[in-house]
Amino acid sequence: MNSPTSSASSCIPWERIFEPATQSASVALGKWTRGRISLSLDEVRETSLDEVAASLPPGDEPVTMVIVGVSGEVSGQLILTFDDRSVGELIAVLLNRQVGPSETWGELEMSALAETGNIFGSAYLNAMSQCAGRRLLPSPPVIVRDYAAGALEQAVMMQALDSDEVLFCRTCLAGSGNAINVTAFFVPTVEMLALLRDSLSDAHLAAR
Repeated sequence: MNSPTSSASSCIPWERIFEPATQSASVALGKWTRGRISLSLDEVRETSLDEVAASLPPGDEPVTMVIVGVSGEVSGQLILTFDDRSVGELIAVLLNRQVGPSETWGELEMSALAETGNIFGSAYLNAMSQCAGRRLLPSPPVIVRDYAAGALEQAVMMQALDSDEVLFCRTCLAGSGNAINVTAFFVPTVEMLALLRDSLSDAHLAAR
């Protein structure tokens, strides 16, 4: 796994926000999944939309995504992506029984996935709120079955309309063995990106 990196052109210490958020979400998801999910920050950087597209998962197969919006004065999206094996194993762990393919899922299975998004989003945004100095709340999760690359490209498009570079934050599975593979992406709007930049700048000035 790559170590977290920031764009050399911006020199913004994004890890000061996203490391605590990732750690908070990892602890919460670890408790929720009986230790089957542990997260670490893979990378956070400002880069071109083309480079973001090249970094996204291949679009050969659709994946299950749990999308949690950020509500309030500023907004964004948290996107959890699971391959088929992992999402089935996650639901089996949560419900303590075997589950069939996604076409057979009912209200109970979808509720388990939604609550996973709730727990992830609440923990992640609570830690981020402390860094940003603004209360950030999760919106109700939306469960989508689609190609990850297309969904993520669409999510970052609003940033691309305002700037040549977009903030790309990816959080991946930590550890190995019989674990559930999950990749989480954070996609802020232009307004949230400005808030996060300001909070990091204020923290830097206060530390001087």
